[in-house]
Amino acid sequence: WKEIDMDTYGKTCTNAEVGTRTNGFVTETNKYYCTSNGWVLMGDWSWDLPKEAYLNPEIEYGTMTDERDGQVYRTTTIGDQVWMAENLNYADSSLKGKSCYKLAVNCDVAGRLYTWAAATTACPSGWHLPNHGEWSYVLYTAVGGYSTAGKVLKSQTGWNDNGNGTDAFGFSAMPAGTMDCDHGFQSAGYNAFFWSSTEYSALSAYCMTLFNGSGGTSLTYDDKDNGYSVRCVKDSD
Repeated sequence: WKEIDMDTYGKTCTNAEVGTRTNGFVTETNKYYCTSNGWVLMGDWSWDLPKEAYLNPEIEYGTMTDERDGQVYRTTTIGDQVWMAENLNYADSSLKGKSCYKLAVNCDVAGRLYTWAAATTACPSGWHLPNHGEWSYVLYTAVGGYSTAGKVLKSQTGWNDNGNGTDAFGFSAMPAGTMDCDHGFQSAGYNAFFWSSTEYSALSAYCMTLFNGSGGTSLTYDDKDNGYSVRCVKDSD
């Protein structure tokens, strides 16, 4: 970036201002987020941004606390359902087949990548892994349909090649990438994959996918041994 693009009006970024955002001086589309390590440019994917930077600042999120480990997650109401607005980041000694993207610290940003078997048991009590219908009918219908779901569900920052969304409903899907069955990591900044609880076959299950270059979304099936993100939805009353 040019030095002039990095001009933040001389605003300070100290521990007292962590979490604030500002625009660039000349290139006002350049947005910056104050972290404990100083200003970080928002736009393409960056592991230097905390998970809060990928939330929509105009959405009033709810919260839920996972009683198993005390972690607090933002939530958002879409239609008649309450969804986690962050990727799940839970693991214990009995939950196998989960991993952080390359480094353990990255789980604090993008949550964990779960195999399908691990994903089906990962959500806390009172919440569950959404099934095929909850993705394809309930959620898609609530956000305006299949063709626009990707655009309105994606976060406003983090998607490479100008693939950011509007995050109109506070779902704040970040491109957390994937882990293949050989523990190879790829596509952070480009893709988001979320497991459903619905099996396709003995070896595969349905997953919801978002891509950086498309406003739509895809509900397809893939190898159960792949590592994908998890979003939990609250059980109905």
